[in-house]
Amino acid sequence: MAIHALWEDRYGLSVRKASIDLTDLTGTATTTASHDNTGAPTHKGKNHFTANTSGVIGQRTGASTQIYGIPVNGNPGIAINQETIEVDKTDGFATGRLSDIFRAGQNPSASFDFVVTGKSLISVASLFFQNGLKESSAASEIKRATLPSNTDGAEPTYYGTFLRKISSSNSTNHLLSDAVATSLSLSATQTDPLSASTTLQGRIMSADAGLSEYGETTTVATDPGASAVTTLVVAGDYSSVDTGTLQLTNDAGDAKSVTVTGSTYSSPNTTFTFASTTLGATAIGTSVLMSANSPSEAVMFGLDGTRNYLLQDSIITFQSSSNHVVLACESFDLNLSAEVTPNRFNTFFPVNMVTGSYTVDGSFTVPMLGKGATALDYDFFTQLLSDAGSSTSTTSTEFTGNLFTINWTGETKPATGSSYTPIDKATIASKSGDNNLSFQSNVMITDCTVGGDTEATMTVSFRGINEFTAGTDTIATNNDAFVMFYEDNQTDAFGYNTFS
Repeated sequence: MAIHALWEDRYGLSVRKASIDLTDLTGTATTTASHDNTGAPTHKGKNHFTANTSGVIGQRTGASTQIYGIPVNGNPGIAINQETIEVDKTDGFATGRLSDIFRAGQNPSASFDFVVTGKSLISVASLFFQNGLKESSAASEIKRATLPSNTDGAEPTYYGTFLRKISSSNSTNHLLSDAVATSLSLSATQTDPLSASTTLQGRIMSADAGLSEYGETTTVATDPGASAVTTLVVAGDYSSVDTGTLQLTNDAGDAKSVTVTGSTYSSPNTTFTFASTTLGATAIGTSVLMSANSPSEAVMFGLDGTRNYLLQDSIITFQSSSNHVVLACESFDLNLSAEVTPNRFNTFFPVNMVTGSYTVDGSFTVPMLGKGATALDYDFFTQLLSDAGSSTSTTSTEFTGNLFTINWTGETKPATGSSYTPIDKATIASKSGDNNLSFQSNVMITDCTVGGDTEATMTVSFRGINEFTAGTDTIATNNDAFVMFYEDNQTDAFGYNTFS
């Protein structure tokens, strides 16, 4: 009898950048959905979790390598969310009949918490910020996430496939296909590193997903020959394999590998082109098996171990007039949500996803009397909240926006109460460094409460809000409801859209 322990679970997330048509389950276009209604990957879906860096977006570890693992907490599941329709009838019985209950549509979803690394956060964040997440066209290692603008549209740019590995040897793994994130929360305390949580809304859930279904495998009808060969013709449509590794193995186990530079499908064959002619000194022989981009578990579920983010290493600031004052901080949380509506119409599964409005809320806990040369105390924050009862007897109908920032930049940590210059969108490279990470929010204070176990502290609650330059659609410098900056340790582009 087979036994599965929960510690054996592994999780991965693979992202496609495309205007996906969720009704196209059989085509070969870049817009085809990732999986059909059985949970099997489609032509383009087979690129998920592979080394094909032009087909899907993972967590880049080198010029042509990437991983997909997510360091989750616990053992999150994937919910089918099957809806039912029940017809009530007065028939003389106190209980209903099975014949009066029907399956309706499905809205599958997955919620999970994970310990943040820069690469894993960017991967998840792309599904939340959509076209608001971009990488620099001048320095690809720099990523920036903002809430979508009025020109980004309501159609998602990025769709993710979330995979829970339960077994390596059979198809009992769980999968959520073509998902978009509806929430993203970030938090840290004195005893917990930076962690995140998200909820994904997908097209279909499969409880019968196989790990060997990604990449392409087939038998080559003719011997590819010896070292002078630069092309290979294979029966079938394998045009999804346009980059990556092509491995050829015969019955005797002899293997040769080449790097694919392109593929062209002209019915009924696909022609591969190679980066070089070093296929080998001699021909392989008969019964050649072609394996293209077939991922290992180390790729599908490999974890980025470059850096975790501790509260003790952060620089946290709040704006006071023109200065950004460094705070002593006990904890913080940021909670972002997005309206994502799956439309099913007269089908069982969503035919599209429509993104709507975004909200940003959060809080941070600091000493009630403040700390350092410029001590931002309870009086300071209540004045921002109410403008009355805090050294003044007047009030105003207008709120003031103030910039709140959380930074891991590798700089020498400035003194609490001193002034600090945060990153802005125009000078992001001025604080460059591998794995640097920053969050910023232009906030409106919504509450301020006093508590604490030993020293009195205050928890300041806020709402993130955009502040525009008067008479324009341009958000003023450092006045975004939320913006995130990250610099990867790899200079190669991940594949996101770009900003200049």
